[in-house]
Amino acid sequence: MWLGIVLGVLLLLLTGLLLIPLRLYVNTGSKIYSVQVGHLAKAYVEEDSVEIIRIRMQVLGYQFFVYPLKKKKSARKKPKKKSKPKASSLKLKKKGRWALRFLRAFKLKEFWLTIDTGNYVRNAQLYPVFGFINHFYLSCSVNFQGVNCFIIDLRSRPWNIIKSFIHF
Repeated sequence: MWLGIVLGVLLLLLTGLLLIPLRLYVNTGSKIYSVQVGHLAKAYVEEDSVEIIRIRMQVLGYQFFVYPLKKKKSARKKPKKKSKPKASSLKLKKKGRWALRFLRAFKLKEFWLTIDTGNYVRNAQLYPVFGFINHFYLSCSVNFQGVNCFIIDLRSRPWNIIKSFIHF
């Protein structure tokens, strides 16, 4: 009786974790770089005065900071491994197919790009290219005001990512 209840609760939790939404949001204009796992966890990459960057993490209401560029104390060095031979073209094709399936697991909710190269001729050359790209519902523009900004909002669910690993 109790075993059935415990297994049922565990099955519901596992199903809930597989269906929880994932979000990747990058906005270079306002310097927001974040990853969100439903309402359970959020991670923001921020500038830091002491270190170059820090990661502010919020997990179930608890907030802490991680400094990824801080040197770790290491007592011994690992021996270098021998270099592996290059992969064949067939293996690269399989990896390319896998990467494409992995990218298809994500849905693009927002994409916005505005760029200024600093060169008027190159900006003029990019103008018709970005005009062509805008026909595919991606908002790209060229400006002559020195403004560079990139916004992307990708969303997925763990179940979709797992399906990309397993080829049906």
